[in-house]
Amino acid sequence: MSLFGKADYWYFEKAIPKKQCNEIIKFGKKLEKEQAVVDNNKIDYEMRNSHTGWFNDPWVYKMILPFIHGANKSADWGFDFDWCEDVQFTEYKGKDKQHYNWHVDANPAPYDENSRENWKGKIRKLSCCINLSNPKDYEGGMFYVAVDGKTGIKKEVQRVREMSEQGSIIVFPSQIYHKVTPITKGTRYSLVCWTIGPKFK
Repeated sequence: MSLFGKADYWYFEKAIPKKQCNEIIKFGKKLEKEQAVVDNNKIDYEMRNSHTGWFNDPWVYKMILPFIHGANKSADWGFDFDWCEDVQFTEYKGKDKQHYNWHVDANPAPYDENSRENWKGKIRKLSCCINLSNPKDYEGGMFYVAVDGKTGIKKEVQRVREMSEQGSIIVFPSQIYHKVTPITKGTRYSLVCWTIGPKFK
C-alpha cells in the first residue's frame, strides 16, 4: 500500500499510438525551445539538462486528461484538481548526456496572486509523463521513481520499465521523487503535464 493510495504511480503502456507520437514530435520540434531551468528559474546543468517548449492546445489536454482521471480513480488517490498547467515538450539529447536528476514536481507553496487567474492559490497534485520516442531511437533515458511509503521521502528506488515503450504514460502524485537518467545516444522526446487544485486540507 502506498502513502497516497493503492500505488505510488499508475501507468498505461503503449497508450498513445506510434503515429500520433511521431506527429507530436514533429510538431514539438517546431516549438520555440529553451534551456530547462530549476527552482527560481535557474539553470543547473548538474541537476537538469534538457530543452523545453510548451503546448496549451485543447487537443493536448483532450488526449492526456482521460488517463490522469483514470489513474486518479484506479490508484485510489482521490486528488481534487480543477486545472492543468501548460504541457511541456521535452527534448533530451544524447550528445550532451542530457538528463533530469532526482526531484519532485510539487510546489513548495501555492501559486501566488501574480500567477495566471486559474492558477492562483493552487498547488500541483498529479504529474503525467508520456514517452513519445521509439526506444530504438535512443539509449539511456530510463525513468525512475523513489519513495518511502511512510514518509513520501526518496528511499526505495524503482525503475519504471514500462516507460521505455513509445506512447507509454505514467501518472503519479507530484510529491514523489523521480528522475530521468542521462541519454547516451540519440534523442528522447516526452510530454509532461501537471494538474493543479486547492491546497490539501
